[in-house]
This record gives sequence, C-alpha cells and structure tokens, in this order.
Amino acid sequence: MQTKQHAGTVHLCKKRIADMCKKHGWDYMAIISRKRTHKIVDQRKKIAQAMRAFYSTTVIGEAMRRDHTTILYYLLDEDQREEVYRARKEYRDGRHA
Repeated sequence: MQTKQHAGTVHLCKKRIADMCKKHGWDYMAIISRKRTHKIVDQRKKIAQAMRAFYSTTVIGEAMRRDHTTILYYLLDEDQREEVYRARKEYRDGRHA
C-alpha cells in the first residue's frame, strides 16, 4: 500500500517526466505506453538517467509504468548491457554453472 508521501513523490516524478517530454518534443503517452520501439526505449533511458538524481528506481518505474528492475536496466552502461546479453545467451544455451 502506498503512503500519501510516496504517491505525492510519484506524482512529482510524472510531472518532471512530462516536462522533459515537452522540452524535447517527445510523446509522453508513448513513454508510458507498452510500445518498445528503439526510439521510445532510448527516450525512456534518457528520462530514467535524468530522474535518477532525484528519485528511486521504484518511483521512476511507477511514474513510467515500468518495474523498477527495468529502470535499473535502463541505467546500465553499454558494457554492462553487453554482459547481461552474454549471460542470458549462455544461460539459454545451457552453459551456466
């Protein structure tokens, strides 16, 4: 159950995200939608990086209708993402310990 303070924080985060979308000419509704186009995912990554200075991954995730682990993934750098891809592939191919 959310506290009033948490709900207020999520609301402020949503407002900042909407403001960032407006500033950059991005579609806010696309950001919070289920769409997974490369362009929209890149925009979400940029938003998550900007919001991380102010909010937890849980709050950012709720504001963007994403799980907090998705936000954590957005915050990884390219080398870290490559390591995740490699580990997933090894696991699928049965080469895990």
